[in-house]
Amino acid sequence: MGVVATCVTVFLTILSLRPSDFIFWCKWVVSYIYIELYRRSTKRRFDVYDLDEDHDPVKATFLPPPIEADIESPLPESQLLHSADEVFFYGVNSKSEYLITRISRGLNGEAEAWIYLKLSNGNVYQLQETSGFQKSGSDKNIFTCGGLQINYLYPMKRWRIFFNGLLRETCDNDVTTNKMVHVKFAVL
Repeated sequence: MGVVATCVTVFLTILSLRPSDFIFWCKWVVSYIYIELYRRSTKRRFDVYDLDEDHDPVKATFLPPPIEADIESPLPESQLLHSADEVFFYGVNSKSEYLITRISRGLNGEAEAWIYLKLSNGNVYQLQETSGFQKSGSDKNIFTCGGLQINYLYPMKRWRIFFNGLLRETCDNDVTTNKMVHVKFAVL
């Protein structure tokens, strides 16, 4: 009954409008129909969640689906010939301090890391040596290069960034001073 009432209301509204309003509503109706047809005909990107499901912890989002862990994990060495594998994170706080990290993996265990950390006092810390090798480990969810480690704790939701090594410190007011400083941090 609600569908009929909605159609009648829309039809009567269209009849009582000025010509410019009539064109607007025609465009609106066509757009609405197009969007509804598109939503119903295309598959969602991750069609694994169903919040109405009570007895399946994956569909109720208590546990991550295996496909998300596969997407977030580092690619095997055999797939790096045809595709890129990297992670990039950017974080900022209310004091305009920010951190940018990136690890890009290549063939033969090579990796490239990038760290840029700017504090509110004007100090900037950058990773001097960006090329290195991916550490081989038993844990398949870790991206590593040098002292930088990035791994997911919960796929598509929570990551951990850890660094322990030397960064080049630069001050805003004194550009000529470039000293190496040992820095250790962990960010969730």
